[in-house]
Amino acid sequence: MSVYDAIDITPPFFDPDTASFPNPYGLNANNQTAGNTTTDGDFYLAYVERKPGDQPVATMPQQAAFASLKAINDQGIAVGTWSDGNRSHPFLVDPQNNVVDLKESVVALRGWAADVNNHGIIVGGIRTGDEDDSPSRGFLLDGSSGDVQFFDGFPDFPLCSPSAINNAGDVVGTCFKTDFSDYRPFKFSQGQLAKLFDQKAYAVDINDQGHVCGVFDSLIVTGGNAGPFLFVDGQINMIPVNGRPYALNNHDQVVGTAMADLTSFAFIYDRGAAYDLNRLTPSSPIQMVNAYDINDAGAIATSGLDSESHGHALLLTPSPVFRINPQSILALVGTILFGVTEDGGGLIYFGRKPVPIDPWGWLSDPQIDRAFQMATSIIQKQFRGDVIVMQQALDQLQAFKVTVTEARKKKPEAGSNICLRLNVVSADETPFRGTVDIECKHQTLSDRRQLRKVDASQTIAIRGLMRAPHGGVQTGVAARERTTERFHDHRIQVEVSARCLGRRGGAVEV
Repeated sequence: MSVYDAIDITPPFFDPDTASFPNPYGLNANNQTAGNTTTDGDFYLAYVERKPGDQPVATMPQQAAFASLKAINDQGIAVGTWSDGNRSHPFLVDPQNNVVDLKESVVALRGWAADVNNHGIIVGGIRTGDEDDSPSRGFLLDGSSGDVQFFDGFPDFPLCSPSAINNAGDVVGTCFKTDFSDYRPFKFSQGQLAKLFDQKAYAVDINDQGHVCGVFDSLIVTGGNAGPFLFVDGQINMIPVNGRPYALNNHDQVVGTAMADLTSFAFIYDRGAAYDLNRLTPSSPIQMVNAYDINDAGAIATSGLDSESHGHALLLTPSPVFRINPQSILALVGTILFGVTEDGGGLIYFGRKPVPIDPWGWLSDPQIDRAFQMATSIIQKQFRGDVIVMQQALDQLQAFKVTVTEARKKKPEAGSNICLRLNVVSADETPFRGTVDIECKHQTLSDRRQLRKVDASQTIAIRGLMRAPHGGVQTGVAARERTTERFHDHRIQVEVSARCLGRRGGAVEV
């Protein structure tokens, strides 16, 4: 998880003494933002900020009483909704800051624009009557050609409210009953409307992989959990906060707003864990309440309050100094323990990445404990300036200690030799239908094994490799050239037999 630097991107025409909040709803790959500022939660002024820190452009149709922009694509086209005080209408702002009213394009009494993708396709909704419960339809509008496509909701959920579109043209949103008593999340793709799943929920955003973030309850609740989720390949993955998501990127990072102990905070969900963005942004005095959008570089558009309850908009960017992820923490833990034990038996190297695998049968239980105590001290010293990353590394260390403890319960008999099991797999995950040459060479002893023209279509077992007090076995595998297959089209899977985990095992390099 990253630590973030914060840039204040509050529009300069925004008056903190009279306005309640700036809302940077949209963020693109160039860190341009689009949104609105509010006065007493009633008057909305739409704006686009083309460069962080530069003068934003207040953008509204001339006849608008108020307006808001909800999204901005990588070409700088922003879309949103304006109102004349009676009816709402969709509009866009082009990269030259020209305002284009879209109410005639969708031929509707009332309408709104929710999102725009990088092909300039705008998604939104229209109502065919003046009442809030009048029939509603979704629309797809090509901003270049003016072509428009409408789609309706389900027979049992006829009110259709789109919320987002990805670059493939897939749309998600929510369909309601006419009295709004029940609703279902939907996906509209290739001209077909389907329920995302048949449960009461809202679909909020969709990325280019077709993954969707949403929430089961429309409001953040004071007791319990609103039920935010990430929907991936038919699986609902719950986000462990009481909150509402606003957006996700192509790395399945989800951002939104959450509540704990009656305090609201902006959150990010990444690889199964949710984090308070305020804890990840130590340089900012602003209490961030909402995280509205995130791009693929990990930048986040947020809003929050200072110590005097004045509103601010912030752009968060991952800090290059403290950026770290669980995979590098795993490598760090393995490297530390490698040095602590002064023996290679605890690691397998895949390329240059050390992966801990060994329960260290050659060490006593007190020696194991001392090794982990020393590794803990090293991590605490290395990350004493960053509590969050330190805790991640310590958690990984503790998880690995549990793995070692469990593995030591299956200790192999003393004196047994090393056995390697190799599987050569083609790029399409099928067994390699060819032969390979294998060489196993001990790094400190004269023990060397060479195998030629070995059938790689099945598991290859190499037994009887010698142990030594230090060092490891270096294993090289080369596919023999064939007419239709080359070595770089294949990869090697390695399984280390339990028999190699006795006294003074070594590292295995592949």
